Amino acid sequence: MVPLYLDFRYILKERKYTPFIEADGGFLLLLKDFSASGIFINPAVGATRKINDKISLHLSSGLLLQAAPAGPSSGGFRRSFINIKGGISFMGK
Repeated sequence: MVPLYLDFRYILKERKYTPFIEADGGFLLLLKDFSASGIFINPAVGATRKINDKISLHLSSGLLLQAAPAGPSSGGFRRSFINIKGGISFMGK
């Protein structure tokens, strides 16, 4: 499966630890059989900590929901997971 998605983030108020709400969503494309492709959404909440002008740390937790119809290549599925994501942002000049 290949994900094709959009990511939205809303920053509540900039502070030492900046809280945010985010939502990812899109399609899970099954290259062997497009009719069995599915969808996913992943709403989450988190916080960003700015280390300096060029580096920030991010941590969030959310609920990932996936679903796909039954098809010849896929028996269909519907799954949900609690997830935790962490990351580092490096800014340019």
